[in-house]
Amino acid sequence: MTSRTCSSAAIALLIALLTACDSDVAPRAGGDYFFSLYGVFNPHADTQAVIVFPVQSTLAEVPTDLGVLVVSEELGSSVRTTWTDSLVSSPDGPVHVFWSDFRAKFGTDYRLTVASERHEGRRSEVLVAVPGLAAIDVRPLQDNLHLTQTVFVGPDTERLNAVTVRYVVQAKLPAAWRVYPTLVPGESGLQPVDPPPGDSLVVQTLFVPISYDHAVEPAADGMQFQIDYHSDAAEIWRRLELRGRRDRSFGVRLLGIELSLTVSSPDWVPPGGTFDREVLIQPGTMSNVEGGFGFVGSGYALSAVLHLGESEQERLGFRVIP
Repeated sequence: MTSRTCSSAAIALLIALLTACDSDVAPRAGGDYFFSLYGVFNPHADTQAVIVFPVQSTLAEVPTDLGVLVVSEELGSSVRTTWTDSLVSSPDGPVHVFWSDFRAKFGTDYRLTVASERHEGRRSEVLVAVPGLAAIDVRPLQDNLHLTQTVFVGPDTERLNAVTVRYVVQAKLPAAWRVYPTLVPGESGLQPVDPPPGDSLVVQTLFVPISYDHAVEPAADGMQFQIDYHSDAAEIWRRLELRGRRDRSFGVRLLGIELSLTVSSPDWVPPGGTFDREVLIQPGTMSNVEGGFGFVGSGYALSAVLHLGESEQERLGFRVIP
């Protein structure tokens, strides 16, 4: 076993995933369940990694040596890879991250097996389907009652997650809000910090992420969704109003629009359409592991920059600077 830092993007992602939940993420023993596995096969990464917890009868510290063999098999070929154990620090204590330096192949299935070297029959495994290589195709703007734009992702795409259109805007708002540059859907828990005398207004660059997970639907040889720019503009204005007084003569300037999404394995379908800590800490709620708990999926990120002309920006209510 080696000691490994979180310099690897794959391992850092797993630790971030782990810290989103609490110590109950490793369920207690019961029935033929032996290990909990959490990870993502990313065909864009040179290193693959999974977190492995032993399923124990009582809550206890993670042992230094799990005494397991972790092997991945590329189905349809004779390629078998033995993974390396590493003990990685997390806010809740050390965790076992097994890793291997290989690039998962697009459109390929893998079987990942965790087997005890001390107790015969103690074995957990998961089948991971790596999605095919896809691309984003942004279709022409449609100018009807609302300004819309269809985005297609394919080919051979069955599932999209974390579909987000992020607007970058400028507005003149109370200076005390500068510590919160992202306009989230609900800001009831946020409070201005150290408002200056008179609560002066200053120009601020703001990020407005809007989820389109709900709009994704199957299309021929892929998935698609339609961006509604008028609805998004209304949502941007609504979130700005939550910040209180705004210099309306300055207006709202659109600096850019960014699209990001994750092309995922077909079984990456969280309850309610989004991941949260409650999903991870409820054994069996979202699990594809046989003989254990947890979820090991596959996915990779895609992004694109979207463009609106000056006339479209003005129609949506943005201020255009000549």
